[in-house]
Amino acid sequence: MAWLLAALAAVNGCSLSFLHPGGKPASKAAPPPAAPVHTATLTIVPETAVASVVKLPKGFAALPNKPPLWLAGGGAIALVGKRGERTVVLILSGPGLSRVREAVTEAGRASTPDRILDVAASPNGSMLALARQSSSAGAPAVELHVLGPQGDDALVGVIAMPAVWAGLSWVDPATLAVLIKAAIPSPGAPAAVSGPGGLYLAHLGGGQASLHAWTVRCPLSPLSWSPSGRLAIGQGDGVAPPVLLDVGRNVCEPFNTTQPIRVVSWAPDSSGFAFLGPGPTDRSMGIFRYDIARDAAELLAVSSAAAAYIRSGDLLVVGNHALSWGAVQANPSLPVVAEIALFNRAQPQKKVLSLGVNTTPVLLAASTMTYSPLLDLAALELYAASPAGPMRVLLAHDPAGKTTTIGYGEARGVVLTAWAPGDGRLAILESDGQASDLAVVLPRR
Repeated sequence: MAWLLAALAAVNGCSLSFLHPGGKPASKAAPPPAAPVHTATLTIVPETAVASVVKLPKGFAALPNKPPLWLAGGGAIALVGKRGERTVVLILSGPGLSRVREAVTEAGRASTPDRILDVAASPNGSMLALARQSSSAGAPAVELHVLGPQGDDALVGVIAMPAVWAGLSWVDPATLAVLIKAAIPSPGAPAAVSGPGGLYLAHLGGGQASLHAWTVRCPLSPLSWSPSGRLAIGQGDGVAPPVLLDVGRNVCEPFNTTQPIRVVSWAPDSSGFAFLGPGPTDRSMGIFRYDIARDAAELLAVSSAAAAYIRSGDLLVVGNHALSWGAVQANPSLPVVAEIALFNRAQPQKKVLSLGVNTTPVLLAASTMTYSPLLDLAALELYAASPAGPMRVLLAHDPAGKTTTIGYGEARGVVLTAWAPGDGRLAILESDGQASDLAVVLPRR
């Protein structure tokens, strides 16, 4: 572990001097250094203020694609995960988020008709939407609910359609898009397959709720909406190719690849977005920037999944400037140092800084980034290569160039992060199959 601590101490702006035997001795009058905080998978460094650590119910396992959902202006958090085969929604509230309750659960096994399809919090955290398939009325249907942090449950509408998948995405704080992939009997096969479904819009403002179908003349897939709410990207799902949906004109335009992509961040002015897309081989991937007006995609980083637009309109990207598709294909375990680049929105200039973490292309591809526009601060999850196996490193990066360490630990289980919408708190959800914790910290700038 000493190698990792030494590396973290070398990160620009990171202070781990209490780990350095060669450092200056502490003054006798100085208070003793704070102790690190140990959670399910991480050691939170003393320089990171820890607001609370909540032990989650036994058997709860976080879903890898569901980070914490802040609610009620930062006064509550919703967590989506599994307990056995059932999908459950936990809501944490009260002092230090210490009050934990199971707000929603599936009626039985995940294979039954009564199951949770998706959960999504509104951008301002005032509402938590939930889609579930139910057979309570005698026929399979999708129910759309809105949950409150105090447990209130409002049924918004019922869509009479069996579903194998449903995705919720907020267009704006009062408008929710509901995309359903319908279940179609497959001749000779007992299981349903994903086929045509529908797109619905739920309007939830002004104390009233309405739900109506929206006819779109193209096959749709999981949607990512622009900040303006006028554009959306269907990201592709292996059946439907990626498309650009123009809401104002109600038209779909083909994207420049037929393979699935994942939008990681939109430009604040909705002029473009950064996405994780395929490289020249099946196993290669990278971060691209797409300019809508020019209908052009530009490769920014090979073998990376971490990027975010910042409030200036510039783009932060984790990667390594020396990597190429050929180098990654030739040696996926090539030793490299993780770097972070700031791409200027108006000029092809970039500023590259070392993050001081020894890694490989394979580990870089698992990196993540969560950005807070309020703080202009990014939380980075990186994976460091070591003789004992990969190590997880959480960093806070200021686009001005300063990087500090939040925590570190063995790369096991999942770690998911989310910034509180109204302050500097960062929620860290950890789950490793044995235990699950939620830590709320205040990273040092």
